Amino acid sequence: MLAVAGFGAARLARVLGASVPGAMLSALVWAHGGVLVSQWRHLGVLGTVAWFPLGLSLVEEALGPRSEGPRRDRALVLFAAVVGLQVLAAFPQSLYACLLAYGLWAVVRALDASSTPAGASSRWGALPWPV
Repeated sequence: MLAVAGFGAARLARVLGASVPGAMLSALVWAHGGVLVSQWRHLGVLGTVAWFPLGLSLVEEALGPRSEGPRRDRALVLFAAVVGLQVLAAFPQSLYACLLAYGLWAVVRALDASSTPAGASSRWGALPWPV
């Protein structure tokens, strides 16, 4: 599960534009950080939360500025598979928190896409604070 968590965190960092060393650092921090390490005895929580960054990267890939056609479809199918694996981990509280975060991320992406004028590329234009 830690390998899945690390891979997902690295993929999310790369999708968001991080460099390779930055992605590796995010993988190490997520896989060995307090969220996962504190849940080693709770395999249901670990099995649900470990897939979270990978699911979030797939949501970003499906709704991001370069999402079109087969790339978007592939990301949505893989996202459905990730959510299915999270359901199979059988810890509904963590699943609910992950689904809520996926939904909020999708809303922010939709607001960002609707507020960006044609031809401009603002990743976080809809956020009320400067990033």
